[in-house]
Amino acid sequence: MAASSSAPPRRAMSIDGRARRHDMHISPGGTTFGNEQTQLKDLNERLGVYLERVSYLEKINGEMEASIKVELEQRAANVPDWTRYEQIIKDLRQKINDTINENTSLSLEIDNNRFAGSDFRQKWETENDLYQAVEGDIASLRSQTNDINLSCSELETHLECLRSDLESMRRQHKEEKEKLSKGLSDGMSVEVDAVKGINLNEILNGVRNKYEEIVKKNQQEAEEEYQSKVFSLEEMLQETEDRKANELSRLQSSLLKAEANLEGAQKNLRGQMQEFDILLDAKMDLEREIAMYHKLINGEDKMVDYPDPTPEPSTPTKKKVVKVVTQEIVDGQVVSEVSETQEALSM
Repeated sequence: MAASSSAPPRRAMSIDGRARRHDMHISPGGTTFGNEQTQLKDLNERLGVYLERVSYLEKINGEMEASIKVELEQRAANVPDWTRYEQIIKDLRQKINDTINENTSLSLEIDNNRFAGSDFRQKWETENDLYQAVEGDIASLRSQTNDINLSCSELETHLECLRSDLESMRRQHKEEKEKLSKGLSDGMSVEVDAVKGINLNEILNGVRNKYEEIVKKNQQEAEEEYQSKVFSLEEMLQETEDRKANELSRLQSSLLKAEANLEGAQKNLRGQMQEFDILLDAKMDLEREIAMYHKLINGEDKMVDYPDPTPEPSTPTKKKVVKVVTQEIVDGQVVSEVSETQEALSM
């Protein structure tokens, strides 16, 4: 910047005087001295004009500086003082950066929770399919158990028939034995009258012993056959009952495990949904705060004391209602039933 107009005026030094002080450099020749004198005079005049112009320019520069200073002072009086908002804007920018970082982390966490919820939903569907398959197997086993019970009833009926047949055979054998004994006694009296000298007691004892052996043999064979059939049927029935009991126990343990897994998945899903709702509310609050901070930075809010942001109208969301019914079935009958209703926000 040029020097101010209040500076002391410069004293122009004459080239002639300088030449007089350093006259040792001036040639003593007449012609040369005259030319140099003329040149020095010309240069002195030019220097005087230059110095006058410099002085004039310095004066104009000082006037311009004074006018610029006055203009700046007038403008500074009209321009509001924004320095008090610098710290507020700095703090708001820091809060916005922190909020953006937190919003980003929340968005990532929401996405992770959404993926986790999708995985839990797939697991729940898989467990539900397994549960349905186990229910079908249990129903099939119940039908097989009913068939086995019917077979056991039929076998018991057949066993009763065999017992009744054995009893009937015993009665018939007894009746035939009595008839034979009676016939032999009648024949003995006739033969005694007709033929003399025959030992009827010996003949009767022989016949009696023979029939007793036959009856005993038949009775033993029938008893052995009966015991064999009963033993085989009981062994078959016991084996079938053990096998079905093992299968039923295995299926019941699988069912209990599936129900436990399903209950755990439902609890985790409910927890994830609650956490998702909380994170969604926090995200909406942060978005409203960010919008307010942007308005403050852009100069839309002129107040020093900023009120709390008014909540924006909530955007319409769709709710999906999931009803979970858990039934405990024992021997084909529903023992307990629990119904749960869950509401999930659809994005």
